[in-house]
Amino acid sequence: MQKKERKKTNKRQAASSKQCLTAGPGDDRMDLERNNMEKITIDYRVSEHMKRIADALEEILRLVKQDQEENKKRWAEREEN
Repeated sequence: MQKKERKKTNKRQAASSKQCLTAGPGDDRMDLERNNMEKITIDYRVSEHMKRIADALEEILRLVKQDQEENKKRWAEREEN
């Protein structure tokens, strides 16, 4: 008899866990939508920060390359003299 009771309990737990995964009536649906919007907002902020970092790195690389070219010209002029 205990085995039957355990099986019933397991079925109840499975049913309740499914309810948590899907949107229910009322506030549950609003909570899911709010959480989704928060995640989207965070993702957008992260992507904006990543874009700023990438832009800054590109600018640094451009300046380094420019400096290297200028130094090559200076060394070439020094070797000629």
